[in-house]
Amino acid sequence: MRKKAFTLAETLATLGVIGIVAALMIPSVVANYNNHIFKTSKETFRATLSDSVRIIAATESKLNKAKNYTDEDNEENNRSANEVFVEDHFSNYIKFAKICDPEQAGGIYNCGWINDKVYKSMNSDDKLNIPTKNSDVGFDSDEKLWSAITVNGMSLLIAYNPDCKSFNNAENDAEENKQDETDKGFHPKETACINIIYDINGVAKPNTFGKDVGIATVYYPRTARVGVPIFTNNAEYVTGISSFESAEEYCNNLSYKKKATLPTLEEAGSIYLNSKPLLNSDSHEKVWFSSAKEEKSAGYTAGSVICVNR
Repeated sequence: MRKKAFTLAETLATLGVIGIVAALMIPSVVANYNNHIFKTSKETFRATLSDSVRIIAATESKLNKAKNYTDEDNEENNRSANEVFVEDHFSNYIKFAKICDPEQAGGIYNCGWINDKVYKSMNSDDKLNIPTKNSDVGFDSDEKLWSAITVNGMSLLIAYNPDCKSFNNAENDAEENKQDETDKGFHPKETACINIIYDINGVAKPNTFGKDVGIATVYYPRTARVGVPIFTNNAEYVTGISSFESAEEYCNNLSYKKKATLPTLEEAGSIYLNSKPLLNSDSHEKVWFSSAKEEKSAGYTAGSVICVNR
């Protein structure tokens, strides 16, 4: 008895369908894989940074010891606080393959950054330049950022605040200066010692904040608490949310709600300092954070929310 078999036309049709399905699925598979790589790399960096700065704080007693150096006899020997921190302190605890001086030819762009408007914020398709000075990331000075490449190929932009102070000192100063109660318990500009923008794959695309480009902030001279927000997939910055309860509910109701939460105080501070590149904002943006209802933050208010990944 003659067995039935697929005709050539049927085989070609089947292969065509498989090809179409594969063409539809492959971009999604690649995107999910890339998101997994980005998330894993950020978590590794967060752990490395946390360990390193705690060792610095324990070894050197606090994080705000690096200061500007001025040689009255020879200006060529003058050094910014950023330079002193990166070369004399940070490089002893983080392994760098290369450090880039902003004053040298090529400057920070020799360490895996692009000197053009190719970077995208989280909530806009507009292309941005990367920050180049301390004031671009919320610090008061206009000192130029230093950059470096880690031994695993991650590019860093480093800003240092030599005047950072403890949370208690910042809170006391705020009370003496009669700071607005809506900022109670929230002092990122005063308590942040180090701010880092990092790109886990250097000049390679997508060059987008929240994906391959991330932010990290180290607080407090002695305890070295770290805020490294790792955002949920397709994270959105949402405005018009004026209560803590509404902000918390928003994160809980996301489709991937088991992983999405409000940022910590330290992560919210990092978002605030880095609002300009992260959110393409002209001002610093306050967001709700997970401990905003605790007594030390009583009176704090915000109007925006963005969820982070756990």
